[in-house]
Amino acid sequence: MSPSNWIAIISVSAVIAGWFINSYLARKNSTVNTRIKYRVEALRKVLEVYLFIKDNKEPYTNTKFKPLLETARFNMQLFGMNNEVALFEKLIESLEKSDNVQFKDNLFSLTELCLDNLRKELRLKKLNIRNKAKK
Repeated sequence: MSPSNWIAIISVSAVIAGWFINSYLARKNSTVNTRIKYRVEALRKVLEVYLFIKDNKEPYTNTKFKPLLETARFNMQLFGMNNEVALFEKLIESLEKSDNVQFKDNLFSLTELCLDNLRKELRLKKLNIRNKAKK
């Protein structure tokens, strides 16, 4: 074989390898973008519960509270990470025990954890929310 044949074989091989690599990276990027989209939606539902409690004097007796909480729980179970789902279940347990102080603390911790995890996925700096909220 002449050198021009080897150059052609190597060139075609490089193009084919590049095509496969590009295809793989495009699928991976699409998957990551879709996952983040659903994670943001799950976090939004948790934040809706948090803001509902913050904005209402008697949130637990309001008829809108239970559907909000159920939607947030459903989204968290589908798109949450293991530690987020576990904390959400602790949140539900504290609500069932009528421990409103523990419920609010768990809800704030869950919100903070979800934000931290999402920021980590997006490669953003971690926020220090808890210290700012206590001041």
